Order: sequence, then structure tokens, then C-alpha cells
Amino acid sequence: MEDGELYPWATNEPLNLADSLIVQSMKQTDVARSLQYNLVKVHGIFMLFAWWVFGSAAILTARFMKNFFTGRRLAGSPIWFQIHRTFMILALILQCLAFAAIFVQAGDFKMCTLACETDYYLLKLHTILGVSCTSGALFQPLLAFFRFSNEDPRRPIFNWLHWFVGVGSWTMASVCIFLAPFLPKNGLRYHFGYKADYIMAGYICSFILTSISMEILSSLCSNSKITPIVISNRPKKSSNVDDLASVNKFSKIQVINLILFAIVSCFLCIALGALIALNELI
Repeated sequence: MEDGELYPWATNEPLNLADSLIVQSMKQTDVARSLQYNLVKVHGIFMLFAWWVFGSAAILTARFMKNFFTGRRLAGSPIWFQIHRTFMILALILQCLAFAAIFVQAGDFKMCTLACETDYYLLKLHTILGVSCTSGALFQPLLAFFRFSNEDPRRPIFNWLHWFVGVGSWTMASVCIFLAPFLPKNGLRYHFGYKADYIMAGYICSFILTSISMEILSSLCSNSKITPIVISNRPKKSSNVDDLASVNKFSKIQVINLILFAIVSCFLCIALGALIALNELI
């Protein structure tokens, strides 16, 4: 007898085999197998783009794009902030949809005992880190709503807390993504071997290289703003012109760097998303 859509053929209590049973009424879950497979894929793809496309772009924009958009405002707020907020809203929407999809698929939080194998310990770790990073993402808008004004001496407290929660959540989400191929339910390791791992390693390398290069550019940009004080009787010319040109040059390079990273991250996430979407789950 083959199992059907509402698999498997197992019950939580003993059965009287002498009874007449309707096979179609036997089920352990109300979610069909095909729908469960698709929910796992939706969860993986949405979380991937939420954190590694929109989330990463939002973090890099907030960290490095303030110099390029200095003095420019959109709808009353700095342009860099509007870009940062838009990316984070898109990321949060995808995270909520992905979280709902996997919760419907799993039915509850999976617990593990000493009888569990390594794969299921990794599943539990994936669950804990996933809930933690999603909670951190949901906490960020609430934290931002109650932030201190720029002139308030307590503003650095918010800045550091906002940074810590954001980067910490992104790091936990990245660990979750790296754990995904080890989980039996998605079938990535079974069908594609280490292809997903190579793509993820490429993404992390590109993110680290982009962050380092943009940090160097920010340092050069900051140094260009410092004009040495020289005591002289001669009238000063416009000494800030060259410095301003240097600042603009470094800021433009940062924008190009960010655009290149966005292209690379989209390409790698699409490739990894294709593996998730096309594989036959086990």
C-alpha cells in the first residue's frame, strides 16, 4: 500500500485491525505532502533573499552611504535612510512569510532527545537561531520607533544597540543558511552534493571583501575631509575644493562597489534559490 497526500500511515495510538477503516480518513496532518514540499522551498528562498539580498544591502547602505548622500533628503528624511528602511521593510515582509510557511509545514517546534541523530540536532539549532534572528528583525522597528534624537546624549546607546541587534541577527541568519544543506527535509545535500556550499562560500567571501574595501574607502574619505591649519599672511584660496573632490570620488567608488555587490549577491542567491526550487525534496 502506498502512502498518499496526507502521509504517513502512522497513528499515535494502537489500532484495532479487526475494525473496518476508511483508508482516505487516515492521516497524521492536514497539510498535503506536495504543499509541504513547496512550503519548505518558499521558506528557503524567501529567507535567502530577505537576509542576503535586502538585509545585506540595508546594512551596507546604512554603514557606508551617508557620505554620498550628505545633505540630500527624500520625503523629509536622508536618502540613505530611506533606502535602508525600504530594504529592511522588504526583508521583514519576506521573513514573516517564510516563517509562517515553515511553521505551517512543520506544525510545531521540533524537539530533540538523546535518541536524535546529528541531522536533527542541526535542525534544532537551525530552529533556535531562525527564531532568534527573526525576533531580532522584528525588534528593530520597535527599537527605531523609540530612538533618541540626534542631539540627545543618549543617542550613541541606540546606535550601538541597533547595530548589535542588526548585525547579530544577520550573523545568526547566515549560520541558519549554512546549516540548511545538512537538513534532510530539503534534499540539497542528497541531490546536489556540495554545490550549495560553494555558492554560499562565494557569497560570504564577496560580502567580506565588499565590507573591507568600503571600510578602506570610508577611511580615505574621512581623511580627505581634514584640512591642515597653516599660519600664513597670504589670503587663503578655496582650500576645500580639492578635498571635496576627493570625498566625492571616494563616495562614488563606494556606490559602484555597492552596486557590484548587489549584482553578485543577486546572481548567487538566484543560483542557490534555483537549487532549492528545482530539487526533489526527500
